[in-house]
Amino acid sequence: MHGFQLKIGLNWTRNDDCDIIYLRMFPKNLQQILALQWDYYISRNLPIWHDELTLLYNNDERGNPIYKVPAGYIQVRVHRECLGDFYHLQDGKYGRKRSTDAILNNFSTKYYCDFLIKKYKENGKNFLSLVRGLKMTVKSWGDFFVFYGLSCNMLDITALGSKVLTNKISELLGDRSDSAEIFARYSKSKMLSPLQKLERELENLCGKKIDIEQTAKQLHKKYCWIPVSFVGEPWDVEYFVGLLGGDSKRSTNESSLRTLVRIPGVSQEAKHYLSALGVVAGLNEYRKGVFSQVSLIIRPLLDRLAKDNNLGTWKDINLLTHNEILDLLQGKNNYQKQLIEKRGKLCMMFTSGLHKVDFLYGNDVLEFEKKFKPSAQGVKEVKGIVANSGKVSGIAKIISGPSDFHKFNTNDILIAKMTSVDFIPIMKKASAFVTDEGGLACHAAVISREYGKPCIVGTRLGTVVFKDGDGIEVDATVGVVKKLS
Repeated sequence: MHGFQLKIGLNWTRNDDCDIIYLRMFPKNLQQILALQWDYYISRNLPIWHDELTLLYNNDERGNPIYKVPAGYIQVRVHRECLGDFYHLQDGKYGRKRSTDAILNNFSTKYYCDFLIKKYKENGKNFLSLVRGLKMTVKSWGDFFVFYGLSCNMLDITALGSKVLTNKISELLGDRSDSAEIFARYSKSKMLSPLQKLERELENLCGKKIDIEQTAKQLHKKYCWIPVSFVGEPWDVEYFVGLLGGDSKRSTNESSLRTLVRIPGVSQEAKHYLSALGVVAGLNEYRKGVFSQVSLIIRPLLDRLAKDNNLGTWKDINLLTHNEILDLLQGKNNYQKQLIEKRGKLCMMFTSGLHKVDFLYGNDVLEFEKKFKPSAQGVKEVKGIVANSGKVSGIAKIISGPSDFHKFNTNDILIAKMTSVDFIPIMKKASAFVTDEGGLACHAAVISREYGKPCIVGTRLGTVVFKDGDGIEVDATVGVVKKLS
């Protein structure tokens, strides 16, 4: 049920054509890790057991037959407090390129999007059914972890899919000056996100006489999980009372007022991939909704497990691997507290074999980051992908999450690693969005086109180069963000 470990040694070969050392198997220690070339690609606030399961199930020698993707790739994930930075190998048998090439090939076919929609909805329905029946037994949680690990591929398909489709479409459009408008016109998702469904309910209530408290409770029951993602907090009833408290807050969403017109000169091939990008954007929001609900449903059970073993709360349990959690359910609870204390500060997990993940701590992690973490030293401007065109100047505000929202003022420029639905209140106030991560189907890109605000995504270093209070210019005609002297 919980996989197995293969004892495989290292086999190094050198490719004389490009002089790159390829990894044929798996690293076992820091020196072997440092000998490889790692690319930073994304940051997320995730439980350790989520990342562990992702690494385990993305590295199955059978590949991912459900979504028609080949065997996964070797990864490193650095966790500092709650935030995880992800690194991958780009080249070789276990590099990420093999997966991205396969994903692009899948999207080139006519029926892959219909196939994905069907599979995501089936998987999501089964996932929620499974978690609602979860019991405090080893078998029940073991089954949950297996299904969870397989479901993590839903994240990879949309995350990688967004990037490969963005690159392909950009290649097809070339240097067209209206490419941002083309993306807005032809990549609009036909699937309503959970937030859009909530907004429609609010629009339907506009002008009607309602019992605000009772209606707020009903909306809370249906939608409180929207901002949870993996470790976020749900909206409380008072949040919905605030949404219902005035007609101005229940007015028609700005996005419904935008008219999308036909743009001449767009090839059928480009339209095909643009349509696929819209599907990916919709499935990404659907996937977030499923994982948000799952994360919220299991919290009381994780809290109970933490209390029974004197280990704090669900947040502390999130620092354990799935097998360490299963041990708690079997009464084997004499070592997890020390691991929680170590991992809560700084740790690094890496793919060390088929179905095997190992950890490094302290100075080993710092040495890895010194060599591979992107540096912003001497950098005064960043470049990225234009998600929605425009040009504005303003005050930069670096936003890590809801705890930073209080410092954001109207017309400030939002700079974040990534955005999610809980960012919507400040996104409405912002004059522009800049993110380190994402492609043209990411949350910030979609919202920028919905609200008609300049947006540049995929800058990699925006949150590091700029500081709160910096005067900056966002030129979302050429994809450049720079400090103003």
